[in-house]
Amino acid sequence: MEPNPRAFNPQTSGFYPALTSAPSLNDTNDLQPPPYSPSSTEQSTFSPNQQPPILSQQQHMSQGASSLSQPVMQPVTIPLRCKSGNVEIGIGDNADTEKIRYWKGQYIEVQDGVLRIAASRKTRNQHQTISLSNHYIAKEAKKMVALYGNPKVYVIKSSSEVRAHEWLLALSQYCYIAPIMEGYCDKMSRGKKVWEERFVRLNANGVVSWYRSDHEDSELKGAVQVRGEPCSLDAVNPTIIHIKVDAKGYQFRFDSPREAALWLAAFSWHVKRKPLRKSSIPIRNNSK
Repeated sequence: MEPNPRAFNPQTSGFYPALTSAPSLNDTNDLQPPPYSPSSTEQSTFSPNQQPPILSQQQHMSQGASSLSQPVMQPVTIPLRCKSGNVEIGIGDNADTEKIRYWKGQYIEVQDGVLRIAASRKTRNQHQTISLSNHYIAKEAKKMVALYGNPKVYVIKSSSEVRAHEWLLALSQYCYIAPIMEGYCDKMSRGKKVWEERFVRLNANGVVSWYRSDHEDSELKGAVQVRGEPCSLDAVNPTIIHIKVDAKGYQFRFDSPREAALWLAAFSWHVKRKPLRKSSIPIRNNSK
């Protein structure tokens, strides 16, 4: 199996390339007809039982520059999610999605590596197109998925947490994903000062939560965000990670130095993000 070029590389702690800017919703100069939609005067020559013709580069050049604007039809061999629907869209600064105050109802489509945003389904031929290849996504709240670019972030607010997760899955085919981790380790009890087995989860929003077990109804024992908080390996034992929160510290012990290094690299990616002021689950270090 070939390696995934978008996969997390723990040796570099660098997940993604430089991000490119995304256009504004109010920029009407970027509204272009969708590349897959022929004009009303064109008639398709494809029949349902006929495979679309594949044009060579020479044939494209001979047909002139105008023909290059029409996509070359290729047979679909790998199933990819395409999703559309009505949501609310907010645009904010990459550093702080919580400052978004203006939300606008929009119709959006995710298909073939792009996000198309239009006022409604009826006006989807006049849409804004955002290429997803140089963006990354993260679930920031129960109903919100953030699409990060440079210097703006687009936040998709869905009608429910389930719908938000569906948008996350659809976008994840084309975007980089903020690192998530989960698994068993030992956590140092801050009261008893003993190691206790816990199931730990690093969420896409940078919140680390721990539970008694991995059962769905297992009790949440605690949670902190690593956004803006120093994380480091223990100077003596390389299987232990320290998360320093204010004057307090949290210690997690993993089964091997390799596993600890993987978790630390994922933590370190989130450390550079602006701390959350609130989270979908209670955390002990909300930003003031």
